[in-house]
Amino acid sequence: MFINGKAVISSAPNNFGSGLEWWSAAYGIQLFSNFVSLPSNPAPVFTGSIQKCSFYSGSVAANHFDQTLGNFSATPAGLVADAWVNSTTIEGSTVEAVFWIGGFNASSPTLMVMVEIMSLPTHGSLFAVNQTEIAKGEWLELGSMTRIPVGYRAFSMDYFNVPAITASGVPLALESENFTFRLIGIDPMDHQIVTTSDPVMQSVYVVHVNHRPLLLAPTQAIAAQDQPSGLGARPTYVVDGVKLLDTVDQNIDRVRINVWAFNGTLTLNREYLHLADFESCLDRYYSSWQCIGSGDHNRNMTFLAEPSNVELILSQLQYDAFYVDQSDEIVIQAFDGAGGQCLDPKELTSYLDEHGQSFQTVQNGCFAVQANVLVPAIARKAWNQMGHGNGSTISQVITSVIFGALLILMCFTTSWCMNRCAIMMRAKKARSARGALFSKQQPSLT
Repeated sequence: MFINGKAVISSAPNNFGSGLEWWSAAYGIQLFSNFVSLPSNPAPVFTGSIQKCSFYSGSVAANHFDQTLGNFSATPAGLVADAWVNSTTIEGSTVEAVFWIGGFNASSPTLMVMVEIMSLPTHGSLFAVNQTEIAKGEWLELGSMTRIPVGYRAFSMDYFNVPAITASGVPLALESENFTFRLIGIDPMDHQIVTTSDPVMQSVYVVHVNHRPLLLAPTQAIAAQDQPSGLGARPTYVVDGVKLLDTVDQNIDRVRINVWAFNGTLTLNREYLHLADFESCLDRYYSSWQCIGSGDHNRNMTFLAEPSNVELILSQLQYDAFYVDQSDEIVIQAFDGAGGQCLDPKELTSYLDEHGQSFQTVQNGCFAVQANVLVPAIARKAWNQMGHGNGSTISQVITSVIFGALLILMCFTTSWCMNRCAIMMRAKKARSARGALFSKQQPSLT
């Protein structure tokens, strides 16, 4: 038995007929001193009775009580404050996150225990059960419980602090969120502070939530200033100003980008081609899509990239037409999120905090955004007047070559036929001349 944390009776007999671990909290217990005088202990341990008792396991008693017989008026062993482990909420939540803070009384059970809020969160407010906002230094009664609920609500709908790295592993400069509290033991008789616990910091994890991006692109491609020339030259266009606005997500997860055309090929900006990932998603076996293309003269391509890099990758996007006098359309798509046409959850960024807790962005499905860019046709006459060759396409060049070959063959055949006819005419004339000469040389029979 302990009084104010000091053991005053050891090896007390158990006359309850059962182990104390089965003792119901609904039952009270009252202890009396044994007044039987013994030679070794002629005086009673204490006078009167103890009407309020607390039971502790052996491990708690060993850690928080002085288990030596001595003066029962010694200072209480103290209070132990304890933070709540599951202190997580999500970004933009309109519902208060509830954290159960408190601890346990390893001191006198007669103390009135309070929770003192020593510091407040930086990016949010704390609320009591009655929805009143909690101020710094405020006391909350713990009573007979070991924990009490405290609500938390962030000031900004866009604030978060985990995950704290980008998809490429770059640490984000996110401010942590926490508040501190301690337990205070008050004497119920004189309302004086008897003991306090050490302060405890309560961390608050606000998990990032994915947002829908905004894709911007020009309505029309512009003909390049330097056009190719020569046989088979094709018009070249440039698309500039494509932007994927997704700054609130801070590159925590990558997005999937699709780009394709119908009547031409596309080439990415070579300076930033390394920012487009065609390799890691080339053989995705757990989804319906894979990355295709290389970024160099592809009719269609699919790659992964961090949102802020999309603008660089698609800057000065080059389009080479198949035909001179035919318009086209470039389609640009971005998929942001998880599942379906987006990344698989196993491809998203996972973040481990200093306590080994793992966090991933909360996904709200798969966001898909699209932009269409018109490629205007250049008339063949205008193309020729620009001095960029005869405007022939590859098929037209092949046709011209075949036609020229046929023309050459026909000329050769005609020439051969004319030469043959001339030879035959000369041979005929020669035979006629020889026949006349023979007739003149024959003797007369008369």
